[in-house]
Amino acid sequence: MTSVLKSAKNLSEIISAWSSDPSEIIIFQEMTKKIISTLDAGKKIIFFGNGGSAAEASHLAGEFLGKCEFDIGPYPAISLSDSSAILTAISNDWDFNKIFSRQIRGLGEKGDFAIGLTTSGKSQNVLGGLETAKSMDIQTALWTSEHFQNDSTFIDYLIKVPSKRIPRIQELHLFIGHALCAEVENSLLKLKTKR
Repeated sequence: MTSVLKSAKNLSEIISAWSSDPSEIIIFQEMTKKIISTLDAGKKIIFFGNGGSAAEASHLAGEFLGKCEFDIGPYPAISLSDSSAILTAISNDWDFNKIFSRQIRGLGEKGDFAIGLTTSGKSQNVLGGLETAKSMDIQTALWTSEHFQNDSTFIDYLIKVPSKRIPRIQELHLFIGHALCAEVENSLLKLKTKR
């Protein structure tokens, strides 16, 4: 079997394992409902992560400001990973672990929804950003993996991919993000139709 077929088979198995876990699906559904009500109330979604997760944060913010399947937006979403000037300024003047928490303090508002992505579950800047968000009455979600073993008292919605392989974790995070966007668009379209 070629490497691409092995990767496809492995990803398919992980998607199946995640989607077969009732607790994960319940968390996903509850998170989706909260994001729908957040956007319906005129508040924003805040994405952030490092490396590949930073790219996914940008991608998903773009789905809300652009469109996933239906052109019913734009809806307010930002990625805190996008500005090299902001990231390097905060890293240089304070600490790299504060790059997200400081932005949330400046840009976040009560009623927003913050989504942090970390494949390792150990990224202190991501966890610190979520902790800051929670202290500001911002709903929080962490998308991570089997690696995560930390305190989750400041996380409202914990999504854990059943894998320790970084490429597969990132691929499933993007799958979850696209599923979220599609569900949000469908629900908000129905709400608009009723009004």
